[in-house]
Formats: sequence, structure tokens, C-alpha cells
Amino acid sequence: MAEVYIGINKANPREVVKWDTSTLVNGHWILIGGSGSGKTHRIRDVTRQLQSQKFRIVIFDPHGDILTDPDYTSSVEFSETSPYGINPLTINPSPVYGGVRKRINSLVRIINKYSERLSSREEAVLSYALRQLYALHGFNYYDPQTWKPDSKKMPALDDLHRFIYGKLQDFVFGHMHEVSELFGRLYEDISD
Repeated sequence: MAEVYIGINKANPREVVKWDTSTLVNGHWILIGGSGSGKTHRIRDVTRQLQSQKFRIVIFDPHGDILTDPDYTSSVEFSETSPYGINPLTINPSPVYGGVRKRINSLVRIINKYSERLSSREEAVLSYALRQLYALHGFNYYDPQTWKPDSKKMPALDDLHRFIYGKLQDFVFGHMHEVSELFGRLYEDISD
């Protein structure tokens, strides 16, 4: 149970406004405001109050300007060199809300929203490649029982990159390396 002092109700100055987890349906917060409006100050104030009540706090701070007591807060740096991050290929294991198809469609929507829109053919190729990649990792497109990560490794964008690169090499070069090996063995047999 947590209680955080927010301020005084402007409409009724005698009323104290508090965030009290024992009376709330959920504990979600959202702070919105322009630059300099006091969002960071409010976050610092709330974290100080929660720290004094011995709560552990997780803050996502892209600017690095919220300093808190490390005994009560978690700190993770997100960068290209960091092992932490959000994997856009992580499957929701719910048979109702999750699955391979929904994750693939979600990734295609993200790409179309934030970059040059994929053609319908490109979408189909990407979807097919992702289906194959998920299958290689043990996630069956149609079987919700396989959507649980269990001991399987969830594929990531690096895996997709390597997978597509390998497919392109096979397409461009075919299976020339296998043919080359066979000719090499044949040559060795003839020369013996």
C-alpha cells in the first residue's frame, strides 16, 4: 500500500489530493506537459515519497536527468551497445491476444508507420520469412501451445537479418558450395 501527496485541490483549497493505492482501481500514472512545466520535478517528488515508504521504483528516463537513490530504484541504460532493449519479435503467448500472426502483422504495421511503406509483395515476403524464422525457433504459426517461450529463444532482429541474408545468398549463389564440395571429392577420388 502506497500513499503519495499530490497537492491541494484548486477548486477546494481545504481538500488534499493524494494517490492512495488502497482506494484506486489501478495505479497507472501519466504526466503530460510542455518543457519546463515541472514533470521531472513531480517525478522526483513522487519517487522521494515512495522511497521513504520502502517501495522499489523503475523509471524510464531517456534524458538521464532523474537522479534517485539506487537502493530503491532500478537503472538500466538502453543503447545500441546495451544488452537491454525491447525485442519487436517477442510473441505474446496468449491464445486469444497473441501469437505468431499477430506479432508479424504488428511488425509490418510498425515498419509501414515509421518508414517508407512496404509494397504488398514486400509485406508478403517479410511475413513469409518471419514465419520461417519463428518455425526455426520452435514457434508454430498455428499452434498456441508453442507460443510460450519455455526454454526456447525468442528470435530477434539480428536473427531475422542473418536469416534473410542466408536466404539471399542461397538465392544468388544457389547451392554452389555443395556442388563445389562434390567436385572436390570426385577429384580426390580420381587422383587417388
